[in-house]
Amino acid sequence: MSLMNLMPGVQNFIEAAGISEGDRVLFLADTRSDQASLQACTTWVGGE
Repeated sequence: MSLMNLMPGVQNFIEAAGISEGDRVLFLADTRSDQASLQACTTWVGGE
């Protein structure tokens, strides 16, 4: 699955969590976490 396919879900996650530009966020994950989803979240730059 490509990162671009995951971006709408990442945007929903960011908005629902109330994360704003300049906020510092810590992602905690274990070995079972979906790497593609984590990468999509960490590469999100608030694009529209």
